[in-house]
Amino acid sequence: MDSLFSGSVPSALVAILTAWLVYVVTQAVYRVYFSPIAKFPGPKLAAVTFWYEFYYDVVQGGQYTFEIGRMHEKYGPIIRINPYELHVSSPDFYEKLYAGPGKRRHRWDWFTAQFGLPESMFGTNDHDSHRIRRAAVNPFFSKGAVRKLQPIIDERIDALLNRFQEFQSSNQPIILNYAFSAYTNDIAQEYAFARSDHRVDQHDFEPTFHNASIAGSSNGALVKQYPWVLPLMQSLPESFMAWLNPDMTSYFGLQNMIKKQIKEMKAGITDDQNADHRTIFYEIINSDLPPKEKSDARLAQDGQTVVIAGTITTAWGLCIAVFYLLSQPETLKKLKEELRTVLKGPSSPITLATLEQLPYLTGCVQECIRLSYGVCTRLQRIAPDETLAFNDGNKDWYIPPGTPVGMTSVLIHHDESVFPNSRKFLPERWIGQPQLSKYLVSFSKGTRQCIGINLAYAELYMALARIFRAYGSEDVRFEDDVGYLELHETTMYDVELTKDVFIPVARDDSKGIRILGLGLVIEASPTTVENHEIKAPCRLKGDLGVERGRAGDRTMPAQTMASDQDFTSLPYKNAKLPIDERVEDLLSRMTIAEKAGQMFHNMIMMGPGGSLLTEPNEAFGIPAIEELLGEKLMSHFNLVGLVTDARETAEWQNRMQEKAQATRLGIPVTISTDPRNHFTDNIGTGFQVGVLSQWPETLGLAAIRSSELVERFANVARQEYLGLGIRLALHPQIDLATEPRWARIGKTFGEDADLSSELVTAYIRGFQGPELGPNSVSTMTKHFPGGGPEKDGEDSHFTYGKEQVYPGKNMEYHIRPFRAAIAAGAAQMMPYYSMPVGTEFEEVGFGFNEGIITGLLREDATILGQNMPARAWGVEHLSELERVKKIIDAGCDQFGGESRPELVIKLVEDGLVSESRIDASVRLLLREKFTLGLFENPFVDVEAAVSIVGKASFREEGDSAQRRAFTLLTNKNNILPLKDSSLKAYIEGIDPTIVTSWGLEITSDPYDADITLIRLKAPYEPRSGGFEAKFNTGSLEYSHKEKARQAAIFKVVPTIVDIYLDRAAAIPEIVASAAALMASYGSSGNAFLDIVFGKASPEGKLPFDLPSSMKAVEESRSDMPYDTENPVFRFGHGLSYPVKSVD
Repeated sequence: MDSLFSGSVPSALVAILTAWLVYVVTQAVYRVYFSPIAKFPGPKLAAVTFWYEFYYDVVQGGQYTFEIGRMHEKYGPIIRINPYELHVSSPDFYEKLYAGPGKRRHRWDWFTAQFGLPESMFGTNDHDSHRIRRAAVNPFFSKGAVRKLQPIIDERIDALLNRFQEFQSSNQPIILNYAFSAYTNDIAQEYAFARSDHRVDQHDFEPTFHNASIAGSSNGALVKQYPWVLPLMQSLPESFMAWLNPDMTSYFGLQNMIKKQIKEMKAGITDDQNADHRTIFYEIINSDLPPKEKSDARLAQDGQTVVIAGTITTAWGLCIAVFYLLSQPETLKKLKEELRTVLKGPSSPITLATLEQLPYLTGCVQECIRLSYGVCTRLQRIAPDETLAFNDGNKDWYIPPGTPVGMTSVLIHHDESVFPNSRKFLPERWIGQPQLSKYLVSFSKGTRQCIGINLAYAELYMALARIFRAYGSEDVRFEDDVGYLELHETTMYDVELTKDVFIPVARDDSKGIRILGLGLVIEASPTTVENHEIKAPCRLKGDLGVERGRAGDRTMPAQTMASDQDFTSLPYKNAKLPIDERVEDLLSRMTIAEKAGQMFHNMIMMGPGGSLLTEPNEAFGIPAIEELLGEKLMSHFNLVGLVTDARETAEWQNRMQEKAQATRLGIPVTISTDPRNHFTDNIGTGFQVGVLSQWPETLGLAAIRSSELVERFANVARQEYLGLGIRLALHPQIDLATEPRWARIGKTFGEDADLSSELVTAYIRGFQGPELGPNSVSTMTKHFPGGGPEKDGEDSHFTYGKEQVYPGKNMEYHIRPFRAAIAAGAAQMMPYYSMPVGTEFEEVGFGFNEGIITGLLREDATILGQNMPARAWGVEHLSELERVKKIIDAGCDQFGGESRPELVIKLVEDGLVSESRIDASVRLLLREKFTLGLFENPFVDVEAAVSIVGKASFREEGDSAQRRAFTLLTNKNNILPLKDSSLKAYIEGIDPTIVTSWGLEITSDPYDADITLIRLKAPYEPRSGGFEAKFNTGSLEYSHKEKARQAAIFKVVPTIVDIYLDRAAAIPEIVASAAALMASYGSSGNAFLDIVFGKASPEGKLPFDLPSSMKAVEESRSDMPYDTENPVFRFGHGLSYPVKSVD
């Protein structure tokens, strides 16, 4: 046995090692001296092994492209760069290598393997297979096809410019990398799938896709060397992958989202029947291609290619263009002067064909394409049956068939013989020089040229023209500019290409290409608004055992603009008659179609400049105004999108009312909105502030524990809403936060039923007054009977979150705030999508649930129903018509998020629902319009709107509330407030300019800091997709990787931590290690530093428990308050300190 282990095994190992060494040496000798490309110059080590490239691209981080440039300087224009590949730098060889029709060119599988997309058109290596696959999509990317997409591009540009104005009003920097990626991604998704994630409209431009795409690309160098890495990463559990590399988790989530979209299209769940343009994958799925060419996997891979390729590179090109145009005043001036010749105003319509004829704009577009490179890595081509000849000026080189040969746009675009001063942005170089175009290779050339070239050009032309017709720079301004842009802490450092990860990216420590939108701020003179008492009574009664009460007398500003409508010709127009008589008169004159139209309440958007939406908005599925008012006869609309200009919004509202007055009965519209005065991360449940005053989320109001402040907030918001013509608030949200994981806690008043009851009473009083009347904003309280106890904390917007459970048998606790709301006079109620499980009630969504709606809630309250086709939990088996009937039978009066009155009409015509039942709902809806005074005075005073909305005193009150809401959880050794502002600080999550304004010196190294200031978001697990990704749900603990990162900082320097709590967080590690810990609920960086330095005092008290662990959360009962074991902090905890005196 001894000899077996001591002799044979070592001998075998020696034999194996010897054989391996012989193989390696033999291979090296062959590659250097006998390979078909052995004669080509280059480093011998590169000829021997791929490890040479590995060192530069993996170890050094994307440096091989630059090393190839140095190799060319040493060895000449044609070189060998690895065992199998040649590289050429001569621009004139490009069109021979990247040949057009008639020349076969393969891709190299070693290169394409890095993307994990072998079945995509991009990843198809064989020339003939690629030609077949490309032919199927070529028609979609022709110049003519792209020009038909201009309405989509125009709409996204309008949205982007609206966002610019929003940032302009808030003086916050725009990260162009994210903004332009959102713009191009929205268009790519819309064209590919007839849907998009509307990233432009999301407050941070939803950078997940951008970051995920770069993460996937950044791993390409490693995967290229070791193809097994990618499937290995895909096979790992998501939780482990999130710990190992969060960006790659997002990348795989992106892949899964696209796979899901393809499956839904093939299943007929989504299609482009309602789109006014052809969509790529709908056409492919329904084409006569062979089945194998329409497999889920293949189409999903092509979908990923189309969307990623259509997003990142064009967006980077726009970033480059904006950077140089703002850096070079003379260049910008020439461009703006040319644009003014075809665009008479900043929002004037223009065709793509017209812009393409502008020589200077074309020069700018060509330069930004040249300096953004398209892809910055080499793209190999293989001529399988042709010997390619290359002359280097001294001799001819003959490239054997089957040899991968690459060229790189970065090297060609900086060839000084073709592009003198190649590092300069010189649009003039393109004017009168058409021959230069042959050397512009960002999109490659030949049969494998980037298929999206025409779409990219269209996006570039339209964006640059519209942006720089509207905006100038600090040095270049025209009289009709809407503002000017300036670079914000952005230099060439943020633009220069320093590494190759296939697509161009900035340095790792760059914060992006950032700009500020600026302009003259014209302060309106104060306008005195006469106050009037509310006199019109509106006493509604509920069925929860309480009577709606009356508050003390209050005064509110009245609207002043009178209508020219004759209100005395018919009884319902006679303001002298009792409201009930007027309602009955109008109801008797209405057709069933007019009645059905009142029962639908859907989204609406403004057109450009406050115009009406004359064309459908496909992105949001919003029909044109003519269809909504003229055909569907609707009059209730939820305004979506930012309010960035009070004047435009007020004028738009008046145009809406004028349009409504022109209908047969002249029924005025009711404009509603989700919350607009709070910080928010989710446009699905609220909107950003725009020009309105900015307050903390309702959790922050709850933390302050002041019903007087809540009423004041509601009163301020009411005045701003009235100024804009908004008459219905789709809030308050009074669900109870008993399940800490639920994503929608941020807009509640927290966990305590009694506190919520007290605050909702004040909230409704502030919006509605003592009674609903002409100076009120009606409220829609939600989500009855309380959406807090969602199973596992998921949300019922999604299938996996449809169940609501009551393990503690505590439904009554969740209903308690709704009793208070009804007693306060709540005009409307909204049920949630969830279905109760394990209770006495039918297991169907609350809006379908007669036991909940009629049995618990109503007799006379107006109840908003649910979406019919979507989120029909428990009634999925019913047809659309049956679902509508069930909602009506349950006792609901109106359908939210729908525009389908034809279904109600059919129910009545078929005798399935009586017209008298429809009358009962419409009676309530009309009565509210009369009570609000809309029939007498539907218009708003535009000048009053300008002076009221976001006025200085309102903003000051909001700013004060932000500071008061801060909740100080720990303050070790009374470190707060800081006594010294001359410290060196390491910061995260705070604008450096704000920090330095306090006298602090910023360092990028915690080891070099005296103090660390960190602002964090509460932990959550990111979800893939657009809308779904906006719901912060899942674990309340930070990942192990993030905990370790934080701990490393805490160990070296005293750290002050602020966590934005949009729900609870399990953070015992931070509690133990941070020098001070506070919670906030939506606040500015200035507010945070005011607290840190004692200029303001934290007053907040926790609105819910903070659990000790996820285990404690999972073991708690979702319907019971304060039910987690040994929480780190209890509801009501909060320290304070006095405001520091100023000498």
